[in-house]
Amino acid sequence: MKHILLLIFLSVSILTQAQRNYKNENSLGSPILTDSTSTLFIPVLYNEQLLSSNKLAVWGGYYANLIVYNFVTDTSKKLFEDDTFVQFARGDDSNAKMYHQSMPLVQANRIFLLVKQTDTNGSGRIDEQDASVLYTISPTGENLQALSTGKDHVMGIQVYAHAHFALVRLQRDSNRDGVFNHKDQYYYRKLDLKKLQWGREIKLE
Repeated sequence: MKHILLLIFLSVSILTQAQRNYKNENSLGSPILTDSTSTLFIPVLYNEQLLSSNKLAVWGGYYANLIVYNFVTDTSKKLFEDDTFVQFARGDDSNAKMYHQSMPLVQANRIFLLVKQTDTNGSGRIDEQDASVLYTISPTGENLQALSTGKDHVMGIQVYAHAHFALVRLQRDSNRDGVFNHKDQYYYRKLDLKKLQWGREIKLE
């Protein structure tokens, strides 16, 4: 009986120590060429912690951060000061969303990101029902800019580079329950890619 209790104690100790070792220890993913003359984006990957309660990090397909590496000057920088939840915006359709963590969509000399930074529904952690903010950045990792406020949830973006605009699909918390899900209606807004200015809402009256 003592041997069994000792074995259980050792197993729990090893599991606890393993969880501690992996806590906050993110890793680097495969570099992504975003500008052929100078720049790579290197994803910072969330570790899949055993028994993790943060399902968004483990299963959501998000990066923790992006490192911008200039191979000409041999310099690098983190895109966001603190780790968050980052996806490349690939398009506003279900098939495109399957490839968030593949190559970024570079159009009109811009890369678009969907970023979750705030627990907008008050659940105690950032999850899929929190709002995503639309960011833009150049392929060389310059001029990072938030284009939406986080008040409404950005669901996707369709870029029409030849016409210098994008159509962004957003979702408003119409029932004011603090959650963004299928119960909330969505609408579109034009985004001028030259001036980065928003157009009027396109919605059902």
